Amino acid sequence: MDWHSILIALLILFALLQLADAWTTDRGLARGLREINPAMAWLIARYGRRPALAVAKLVMIAIALGATAAGWMPWPVLAAIDAVYAGVVVNNALRLRR
Repeated sequence: MDWHSILIALLILFALLQLADAWTTDRGLARGLREINPAMAWLIARYGRRPALAVAKLVMIAIALGATAAGWMPWPVLAAIDAVYAGVVVNNALRLRR
């Protein structure tokens, strides 16, 4: 597998993790859990849960696509970011199970 294919796979994974984070966060907030990211908490308080999550996640995906296309984000960095977001999604899912 060449680096270009790896990068595309990691970008797809990043987008899927953003969707999973938004979904699990939305479910948690609907159940009364609180947002622990202060910036997201402010956006949610200001614009509402779903609009804030949708815009924030679309912006994150756009930044990742742009930074990768510009060569600013090599695949090992994107892999590390994906690992962090996988942890966020797992944490959200565990909080939903309580």
